Amino acid sequence: MNNKLVLPITLIIILMGVLGVSFKVEKVKADSLIYIRVDGSVDPPTAPISTTDNITYTFVDNFNDFLVVERDNIVIDGAGYNIQVRESFDFTIPPAGISLSGRNNVTIQNMKIEVYQGFGIRLSDSSSNIIFGIDVTNSYYGINLYDSSNNVLRNNSMAGNIYNFGVYGQNLSHFINDVDASNTVNGKRIYYWVNRRDVAVPLDAGYVALINCTHVTVENLNLTQNNHGILLVATRSSTVAGTTVMNNLEGIMLFGSSNNTVFSNNVTANHWDGIALFDSSNNTVSVNNVTSNNLSGILLLKSSTNSIYDNYIKSNGEGINLWLSSGNMLRNNSMINNHYNFEVAGESLSDFLNDVDVSNTIDSKPVYYWINRHGAEVPLDAGYVALVNCTEIVVRNLNLTRDIQGLLLISTQNSCITTSYITNNFKGIVLDYSSNHNNIFGNKIRANKDAGILLSESSKNNIYGNDITDGDGGHGMLLSNSSNNNIYGNNFKDNSIGIYLKESSSHNNITINDITNNYCGIWLWDSSNNIVSGNNITKNTWCGIELKGLSSNNKFYYNNFVDNAPPHVPTQVYIFKSGNANIWDNGYPSGGNYWSDYNGTDLYSGSHQNATGGDGIGDTPYIINDSNQDNYPLANPYVQESQETRVVYRKLLSDYNELQGNYDSLQAIYNNLQAAYDLLNFSYNDLNTTLNELKSEQEATINELNNIRNLMYIFIATTMILTAATVYSFKKQR
Repeated sequence: MNNKLVLPITLIIILMGVLGVSFKVEKVKADSLIYIRVDGSVDPPTAPISTTDNITYTFVDNFNDFLVVERDNIVIDGAGYNIQVRESFDFTIPPAGISLSGRNNVTIQNMKIEVYQGFGIRLSDSSSNIIFGIDVTNSYYGINLYDSSNNVLRNNSMAGNIYNFGVYGQNLSHFINDVDASNTVNGKRIYYWVNRRDVAVPLDAGYVALINCTHVTVENLNLTQNNHGILLVATRSSTVAGTTVMNNLEGIMLFGSSNNTVFSNNVTANHWDGIALFDSSNNTVSVNNVTSNNLSGILLLKSSTNSIYDNYIKSNGEGINLWLSSGNMLRNNSMINNHYNFEVAGESLSDFLNDVDVSNTIDSKPVYYWINRHGAEVPLDAGYVALVNCTEIVVRNLNLTRDIQGLLLISTQNSCITTSYITNNFKGIVLDYSSNHNNIFGNKIRANKDAGILLSESSKNNIYGNDITDGDGGHGMLLSNSSNNNIYGNNFKDNSIGIYLKESSSHNNITINDITNNYCGIWLWDSSNNIVSGNNITKNTWCGIELKGLSSNNKFYYNNFVDNAPPHVPTQVYIFKSGNANIWDNGYPSGGNYWSDYNGTDLYSGSHQNATGGDGIGDTPYIINDSNQDNYPLANPYVQESQETRVVYRKLLSDYNELQGNYDSLQAIYNNLQAAYDLLNFSYNDLNTTLNELKSEQEATINELNNIRNLMYIFIATTMILTAATVYSFKKQR
């Protein structure tokens, strides 16, 4: 829970003042209640209440049940009888002897009420009622009015109750009631003054409320066992001094009041706050002894320009709290041995602009509340450190303990927090409202109740090498609406959640952290586009990682998920809402995560895990749900030093398998070509033989033709000779 979320919750509790102790949730049994119904009937009809006209209701005996009134304009006359409920009841809101909610013009008179763990009479949102002659004893609360106005109380006695009398409201009109001094608490008069001025409260007061009063003095009283010891509403220029306010629900409360002085009072052992200012300004709270109150010693809520000085604040639940309050001056306040000593919280930078100097101390160590400081180092004697709108501040070698924020950065940048012990605070280190570009490293951050480190609306910070352990029910680190931070090399152990990202925290790098023995290792809620890599996420008792809400497109790889969740519910990853896809590996050959419960084999390799030979990656995906799976689960735990070698090996193996495949393909082509060559060679030889035969035949033919030619030549020559001889013989004969 961050600064902003805790305020309205606490405000509701304080303003309503409903819970005095812790009550379990249990429905009221039907036979525990008596009703006066809206139609005038009494339910059950056997209840010891009689009426003849549905206007006046008279008790005819004692009874041990709670009376709930649902009808207006009636009179309830106890006739001296008792409502007595001494059994122990457990309810969210304690029951009341008589309850009026939304009722008008009801008169309650003449009875005794005793309710062991509840209210005597409780009015809520009820007006113009009369409570007369009631004796409330031995109850947790006597008579209480909530958001109720114009009621009249006369001659009522409240004694021996844990808290006798109280009035609560949300605006001035809720406090306008007519309660005179005939009413008493523990035998002392109630002074409930409305619109009074220039008077002093008498010394016989047992309860004091000043409503819209001016120049009233409350001095030297002893006020105890009421919902408020002293209540000022819309009251101005009055003084509360020298008074002991002890064992009330609230000690001294100022609501919408200004220019008052609360001086030199002893405010001790009140169940909630010692001194509380709500929507109140220009008041002076000084030289008070404020001790052993269960919540705050001094609380300011939406209260500005007040002066708080010279107060001794010891052994309270919290020392001084400034919530949504600015322009206040704190001087020489001593906070000693409070469970948490100091806090400033708000919803904008202006809420943190208060004047708090080093004269204020926590266990004798000064408060350093710096605004607009630059280029400085916080002194080593610091008991509390707040840096508001600062730059280049160094915080180192400090021991900061038992504060709501051990170390607070508001709109502070380029600063360094290192080698410090931040222990036993509610929040260890808080960065809020654009506290960017800071380095937090080498710190021991232990046993902080809500979070070791909290980042809210802060980005581009480096958080590394810190030991964040023993969260006392809180988180190791919480990021709310914070992006682009680097979280690496830290040890998160024995926290509720190791690292918690919520409210659109995106683009953060969470790397190389040891996240062990937490309830949940890493929890992402409505946070996307983060990288979670190289972490040892081991033996977290609920799950290693939980994804909730609109958490998608986060990338998880190189993480070792080992033995997370109890054995009977093996949950390395718990996804509250299915359908949001995240990325659970870095592709091939990089690989994914190591899962101790992965039961696959590693016989194959390659991006499709179909090549022979293991490669350190499982052959089948690690299934998380229908939308999320690790496609390349690591067969062995991730070790950063050897990962590069493993990736190179897988790449070489993949390249080898690819080359081997290419070689086999080329070999097949070669064999095919060789077979074709052999076939062609055989055909060539066959053709060569045929050619030689043809050549032989050609030569024989040529020889034969040559012989024929020669014979022809002989024949021609013989013919020519014979012809010539014939011609010659013929000529000779002539």
